[in-house]
Amino acid sequence: MSVLLLIQLFGCTKEEIKKEEIPEENGPEISARMDGPYIFYENGGIKSYTVDAGGKLVSAAVSYGDELKVVVPYRDPETFEFVLKKELPETKSVFDDGMKIFAVSDIEGNYYALTKLLMGNGVVDKDLNWTYGKNHLVFNGDMVDRGIHVTQVLWLMYKLDHRAQEAGGHVHFILGNHDVMCMAGDSRYAQDKYLQMADRLNIEYKELYGEESEIGRWMRSKNAIEKINGYIFVHAGISSDILDLNLSLEEINELMRPYYGIRITDTVPENVYKLFKTSGVLWYRGYEKSREGAYPKATNELVNNTLSRFEAKEVIVGHCLVEKIEVRYSGKIVMMDVHYPDGKSSSLEFQALLIEN
Repeated sequence: MSVLLLIQLFGCTKEEIKKEEIPEENGPEISARMDGPYIFYENGGIKSYTVDAGGKLVSAAVSYGDELKVVVPYRDPETFEFVLKKELPETKSVFDDGMKIFAVSDIEGNYYALTKLLMGNGVVDKDLNWTYGKNHLVFNGDMVDRGIHVTQVLWLMYKLDHRAQEAGGHVHFILGNHDVMCMAGDSRYAQDKYLQMADRLNIEYKELYGEESEIGRWMRSKNAIEKINGYIFVHAGISSDILDLNLSLEEINELMRPYYGIRITDTVPENVYKLFKTSGVLWYRGYEKSREGAYPKATNELVNNTLSRFEAKEVIVGHCLVEKIEVRYSGKIVMMDVHYPDGKSSSLEFQALLIEN
């Protein structure tokens, strides 16, 4: 059996949190109002839209190579910059280099928890610059919805993706069900600020993450499943329905990518429908429980067959909430969807997954 090192990792100590406190009297109101930038390809050019602290919609023409600022009011750091990239190559499905892997899941727009974890564990510095060398940073799905800093979280991932590549490292954004829901226009879990932003731009909600938006273009270059140094990262899991398709990881990603942003019905090809439906890689909860009429609880045989099929050590998932990151099925399944603190007063702990040696 492979050795998996599970560590509870803290962004900072309680004492350090007290030292960095800053006034937040108007923080929630301003955070709920400010948004952006949203970058769209329009009329042969590129345009950025931002809502400032006063609620004013500001637009500007931008170009590839421009360094653009993101503002996160009453957070530390309150700003960071990213460079608009012209080339967004599709991500590989399999990596094998023996480097460290640092992973988080289900951040759901929680900029506070994400930056504390990354800064506190040497992935980035205090200005959110990549400091993780040739190692791997994995976001295991559901980075959007529910939170009020979804846009800022996505741009931070976008920035780190670029900077990691320059350093020979890797950022992996494994798409989850909520990420794909946003691309398809399902706004059931979105904060009102995002719906209001779409209204102000006179577009549908899904166009915030559409093919003509930079964030949507970037998200469509990402995968639903990857194997990194022998560990499979997938947001929900791998059911018997998926194994029966007899697809490689590359084939799964190639089949799913053209359907990001589309409401999936049984009119799509059958193998695509199975990948997206309840027992698919975005929604399956079989490592936690059964679902009547859809699938039974995963058996040891299913888990063993999964690892054998993909020549993997373990499967690492989010999606199903657990109190602490935990290992199941005799060390073959890792569950890592935990509640994260969303501010200094929260009693929740910072947790992430580290795999090394």
